Amino acid sequence: MFLGIDTTLPNLSLALADKTRVCAKHQVQTTLQGDYLIPLLQEFLVKNSVSPADLTQVICTTGPGSFTGVRIGLACARAMGLALNIPVHGVSTFQALAYGLSIPITVLIDTLRGDFYAQEIGKTAPAYIFSPNQADLSFPVTGVIPKEQRPLYPKYVDPAYLPAEAACLIALTKPELLIPPTPLYIREADVTV
Repeated sequence: MFLGIDTTLPNLSLALADKTRVCAKHQVQTTLQGDYLIPLLQEFLVKNSVSPADLTQVICTTGPGSFTGVRIGLACARAMGLALNIPVHGVSTFQALAYGLSIPITVLIDTLRGDFYAQEIGKTAPAYIFSPNQADLSFPVTGVIPKEQRPLYPKYVDPAYLPAEAACLIALTKPELLIPPTPLYIREADVTV
């Protein structure tokens, strides 16, 4: 049984998959992933009659996204892997949002600073910061874009799956996209010590 976790975006999502399909998924809108992840995860497993001992793998989105959210999800996934002695894999949040859509496609993730994290899936180009006043994007667009800005992208399509669900599906169908469970940041954190 695979467990998928995404805490990188404003909607925290969880998913469970057996060897062939996603069996359960759940999403809650919150920016307080640290407060909600563990209780929601416990409730999600109980509701689906899954014991932590039933898990064979944890797949977690690695970002980019909320700086704190990225760290919380990965810390939880790695702690579960260590406690249960099971593998933990990462999936880029870009790949999770693009999964199931026609590629090439540009994935945009709102940074909440007036710009977007961006990556063109289907090309080997690195991720970058995209400003809405830059030149038009040549590929269709998906991702986390405020509804009022979607008309700016006439080729916009909604993601096909919740990110945690897509993480499980990637582990099942495209394991070559799995990466180490380490944070992917495009921009440095605002806070320093």
